[in-house]
Amino acid sequence: MVLYPEGFLARDIVEEIVCQCGCKLHSVLETSSVTSSIVNLMKANIGATVQPHPLIRQICDPVLHTIRIKDGALSRSLSIIYHSDGYLSRAVKAFIEQIQECFQS
Repeated sequence: MVLYPEGFLARDIVEEIVCQCGCKLHSVLETSSVTSSIVNLMKANIGATVQPHPLIRQICDPVLHTIRIKDGALSRSLSIIYHSDGYLSRAVKAFIEQIQECFQS
């Protein structure tokens, strides 16, 4: 497996689920860089990885084969925090809308 380093939330979630199934992950390589390192390592046939579905949709590379994990198997909760009385620029509003759309689909 090509994984994030220990202590990263995504790594902790994957390890927890795998442990609940009675298995243990064997990390071939650890990196914190998603788009460059992990994707290139997958293209070089170094191993397999677990990534969020929205990211996988963006990659869309015919060389890579993806297997969608059953809904609900892995999850995490994200929040956007901002001052309720503060000004929100158009860019911030667009960002919030994009995040909401991405995680609702």
